[in-house]
Order: sequence, then C-alpha cells, then structure tokens
Amino acid sequence: MSQITVTLPDGSSREIAAGAPVRAVAEAISPGLAKAALAGIVDGTVVDLSYPLEQSAAVRIVTDRSPEALHLTRHSTAHLLAAAVTNLFPGAQCGIGPATDEGFFYDFIVDRPFVPEDLERIENKMKELAQQDLPYERQMWARDEAKAVPETRCIGWLRASPFQYAFDVVRSLNAFSLPVVGTCGPTQKSTNVSLSLIV
Repeated sequence: MSQITVTLPDGSSREIAAGAPVRAVAEAISPGLAKAALAGIVDGTVVDLSYPLEQSAAVRIVTDRSPEALHLTRHSTAHLLAAAVTNLFPGAQCGIGPATDEGFFYDFIVDRPFVPEDLERIENKMKELAQQDLPYERQMWARDEAKAVPETRCIGWLRASPFQYAFDVVRSLNAFSLPVVGTCGPTQKSTNVSLSLIV
C-alpha cells in the first residue's frame, strides 16, 4: 500500500498509509490525543475522524480545546436533537438544523406544537442517546444522484424517512454548488439517524 506524508502543525511530518482515516493520525501521535480527538482539519477544511486521507496533506487534530470545538459540538447536538425527536414523535419530519453563532436550531414538521413537557422528554432522550455512544457513518452523495433519487445507498430509504422534508428541499433547488453529504446511523433503517445536506 502506498504511503502519504501528513504534515502536523508543529512542522513535523509522519508517513501513513494512503486511505487511512484522520483518526489514524491522532492514534499515531498519542493514545491521549486519539481519545480526545473530535475531528480533523485537512488542508484547512474541517472533516470528521473517518475522513480518508488519499494524498499528502497538512492535518490538525481538533479537540475540545480547539477554537472549532464549540461549533462542532453544536452541530453534533443538533443531530442528537433530531434523533431524539424522531424517536419520540413517529412521523415527525426534519427540516434543517444548523449550528449558529448563538447555538443551534432544528426545523420540524409535527402533528402539534411542542409543549414544555415535550421539551423535557426530548432533553432526556438526547441524554439517553448520547450515553449509547452510537456509531455514525459519513456518506458522500453526488449532486446528480441526489436530484435523480436513485434506489441506491440510503437515498431510497430517505424518501420514506424523517428526512424526506429536508431531502425534498434539496431536490427542489435548481443549482447545487457542493455535493450532498449524508450522515447515516448504525443501519439504514435505524431511528438513530441524522442527515447533513450541503447545497
């Protein structure tokens, strides 16, 4: 297997196998960093720890002490909120849920407005899901795939999922400037699923 060179923030470099995930860089540096790692920055772009390094690049590991950590935490929490709502309210449809400078939000289509008791249930479900430490898989879908909605990967499943609303929003756009990014849970039909769409 071919090797690539990873350049670290201090100017030092390491050789790793081409295609190795960013997580492998953290593991090669130290077990402590691997445990603390939240994400990576590859040539200036924030990526998750499963991102494959196919060519030589500058890599920085993001931890809770990094300036990017707050935004990452808010983004992840938005996905956790969506998972909790779709667990507790079957039939709920998820819209968009970005991190913001003030926190994060998520749009939902539900049968009735949430009441204070619902918010307490949602918060408790979020804590429960967080404790499960569920694995998530990042999948990249090409623009043409998303617009054509082929019955491949998770796309066919999305048509009948809590994310149909968000997916329809993306499909309705006339122009896509970036690929669509899907983040699916442990299985395609799991209720613990979240979705990121970049358009």
